[in-house]
Amino acid sequence: MSKLKKCFILVILTIFTCNLAIAQLRPPAVPLITIDPYMSCWSTSDNLYDTWPQHWTLHTHAMCGLIRIDGSTYRFMGDLTNVDAIPQTDLQVTATQTEYQFKGAGVQLNVKFTSPLLVDDLDLLSRPVNYVTFAVKSIDGLEHDVQVYFDATAEWAVNSTDQVIQSSRVNIPGLMAMKTGTISQNILGRRGDSVRIDWGYLYLAVKNEKALTSRMANGSVCREQFIIDGELDKNNDDTSAKSVKDNFQALSLAFDLGIVNRVTAEKHLMIGYDDIDSIQYFHRGLKAWWARNGKTIGQALTEAANDYQKTMSKCDTFDKKLQMDAFASGGEKYADLCVLVWRQVIAAHKLVADVDGKPLFFSKENNSNGSIGTVDVTYPSTPMFLVYNAELVKGMLEPILFYRESGAWTKNFAAHDVGTYPIANGQTYGGDMPVEECGNMIILVAAIAQVEGNADYAGIHWQVLSEWAQYLKEKGFDPENQLCTDDFAGHLAHNANLSIKAIVGLGCYGKLAIALGHKELGQQYLKVAKEFAVAWKKKAKDGDHYSLTFDKKGTWSQKYNLVWDEILDLNLFDDDIADDEIAYYLKIQNKYGLPLDSRRTYTKSDWVLWTAAMTDNKKDFDAIVDPMWKYVDETPSRVPLSDWHETPDGRCVGFRARSVLGGYFMKMLADKNIKKSTTVSFDWNSYVAPKIPVYEIVIPTSLAKPSVWKYTFNKPADNWFMSDFDDSSWKSGKGIFGTAMTPAIGDSIGTTWNTDDIYMRRTIELPKMKYDSLRLRIFHDEDTNVYINGVLAASLKGYTATYVDVKLNPQAVKAIRPGQNIISVRCHQTMGGQGVDLGFSNIVSE
Repeated sequence: MSKLKKCFILVILTIFTCNLAIAQLRPPAVPLITIDPYMSCWSTSDNLYDTWPQHWTLHTHAMCGLIRIDGSTYRFMGDLTNVDAIPQTDLQVTATQTEYQFKGAGVQLNVKFTSPLLVDDLDLLSRPVNYVTFAVKSIDGLEHDVQVYFDATAEWAVNSTDQVIQSSRVNIPGLMAMKTGTISQNILGRRGDSVRIDWGYLYLAVKNEKALTSRMANGSVCREQFIIDGELDKNNDDTSAKSVKDNFQALSLAFDLGIVNRVTAEKHLMIGYDDIDSIQYFHRGLKAWWARNGKTIGQALTEAANDYQKTMSKCDTFDKKLQMDAFASGGEKYADLCVLVWRQVIAAHKLVADVDGKPLFFSKENNSNGSIGTVDVTYPSTPMFLVYNAELVKGMLEPILFYRESGAWTKNFAAHDVGTYPIANGQTYGGDMPVEECGNMIILVAAIAQVEGNADYAGIHWQVLSEWAQYLKEKGFDPENQLCTDDFAGHLAHNANLSIKAIVGLGCYGKLAIALGHKELGQQYLKVAKEFAVAWKKKAKDGDHYSLTFDKKGTWSQKYNLVWDEILDLNLFDDDIADDEIAYYLKIQNKYGLPLDSRRTYTKSDWVLWTAAMTDNKKDFDAIVDPMWKYVDETPSRVPLSDWHETPDGRCVGFRARSVLGGYFMKMLADKNIKKSTTVSFDWNSYVAPKIPVYEIVIPTSLAKPSVWKYTFNKPADNWFMSDFDDSSWKSGKGIFGTAMTPAIGDSIGTTWNTDDIYMRRTIELPKMKYDSLRLRIFHDEDTNVYINGVLAASLKGYTATYVDVKLNPQAVKAIRPGQNIISVRCHQTMGGQGVDLGFSNIVSE
């Protein structure tokens, strides 16, 4: 680089430091509280007071903010229509912080939401506490009497507002703390996509001081008291158990700032959530990383209170670093995009500690199907983590590797996922993506090696990586009719972009083999990869570009997988392939970006940013990125940023709040001048993963051995599940009950069930045994309640795409007896395929 060019960049960066937040970009949704897939709250309007804050599922997670100035009250957060708003005058979004500014009645109010999602400090990253800071000063030269109010409702702690909650005060020395949560506390009892947590507790806490008042009661009652009195009365706390919709309970507090002048008066609070158990991982409940050594939520809140200044400083420093890194790599608009997605990407994950101490970093496939640990969701998200902490990428890959190495996954290609969030007991997605997932896993292991400068992690898992490389060698060059990560577009045979992934994967395996001392094997695989790349160019050539599939000329697709060829120094493909593709893409872009391929006008913005990183030409890079910035700025879909949108009008097609937007960092990963950071290191080789429980069949499912049930589609009497209920008028039918081609049961239907509900009963014979090791082996689509001898044994929400083994409620275990037992089942269906089948298994070993 010339001295003149270096000088120019230095001047630009110096100027840019004056504005280290998004100043012009209008986020489709603004991050407020972001911790994990359950604690992910956003403002979906231009002004913070236009609408109530929402969870990414678009259900209300209400927070209300009021400011009382000289006896007159104004709202700054929440759609409280009976209170005038103080005008919002500014919004600044940095990587970890969102700051709103309001001006009115002679004062300026700044409200800052801080999520300390710093990947170089895993304890801080995992700690389930965010800060909300209020700063007030006079702007008219006069003094003003000011109080600030904040509340969060119990909607945060339920999946539906008909659930019963109870609030209480919590004794944490030095803090005023309140919590709310459901009465039922069915921990890890709900899985699925568009669901919210209904176990654990929401906390609101602040350091104790005289100028602080608080109350737990109906939100309207608390707000009205503040409007009238400027304070709250904890003596009127409502701690009764009520459904949310019957009370809309709020945890509320008020700060009395007293007389405010031109010197800023500042207060802050903490909002957090203790989920107790975070993930079930092959039938073991795992704690969040922060709680791995027995730390309590009270201790976490105390630490957060004591570390406030230090944490805020660390967030400020990181925010500046990220924006400067992104700006240096791709310019101002590119930096805006990277800044905006930081919290969204991390909050779509949960960091937990395995029983042997490993950090596992589970993604949730938000607004898609709710899968956990999905490989082709991990794949696009990893550039962000490879730049800032590759240990978290290992934490994403480890469950898939363990799944195969344990023997629980028996196929010779990589699994798609390890379950449905938050239950990671094995794949639940109904289809496989063999070439896709094998290629993804090998490429990402190679990327870790590239970042770290060694192949140690690959060596730990060499046997299974070798198996997957062999699969790519046999099946990858001209893929058969398979799903790939773009599964929403359907199956596709002879997929040219998928072929690139397989070829790159083979090249990666070759490089890893050489790095691990297997020189001959490595050279063999590199030779195969190079031969495939040469053949690919001839087979995919379609005039001035390369086709979507080998057998369909006149088509095209983004060849985003090609970006790894240069990043990983493979040099398998001729340089002119990327050049030709970029030139072609620039001819066919729409207003809001480059379509995914020739079949439709929609695109995936993560892949667009990967495609942009394929060029070293700044003008071409900007030409691809600028429409993406424009899409984010102008999309009419006010949701946490969608990665799947229509390029003509910018509307969200589907998918929101997903982790895949970590792919926006691909340009930074590709830049050789960006120093990759791995500041936290673990000795992965020293850990011994736990064994997956082994089960024996006690009562076979109908899939294994046909069984006859009594059943009805009509709602029976209220006591239908009791042992002495007379079901003689019900019909008899063979399991499985459901509709054909529902995932996991296929055409194995014994009796067609296509109504909303089914009620089933059956008598089973159980031997004398240790019943607390008995498990319900069940497939259900969708919500299912199972009773044993009239006692609720399991209440299961959503669906599975395979059979799972479920622990029985303790009360039901006590109701089991040797000999005859009555099993009663209700399954409720809302959409799509449906079915239910069950038997019983027993844990032989753990």
